[in-house]
Amino acid sequence: MQMITNIQQNNNLAALRPGTVLSTGRPGFRHFGVSTDYYINGLPTVISNTGKYGKVIEESLEQFKEHGRSQN
Repeated sequence: MQMITNIQQNNNLAALRPGTVLSTGRPGFRHFGVSTDYYINGLPTVISNTGKYGKVIEESLEQFKEHGRSQN
């Protein structure tokens, strides 16, 4: 299993393998997800649980990164 602990610093996100555990966040908060084999705009989608929606969702990689930066 591959894990990338800070996707903000990874430049080759289009090459992620399905099942890769991803994390992003801000001080005091980490947002975790798992990459899929479905792509939007050349980047994999991510399955994660967000406070914003209160459930597990599949979202674009950009949305996943934004949820890690914002206060859900």
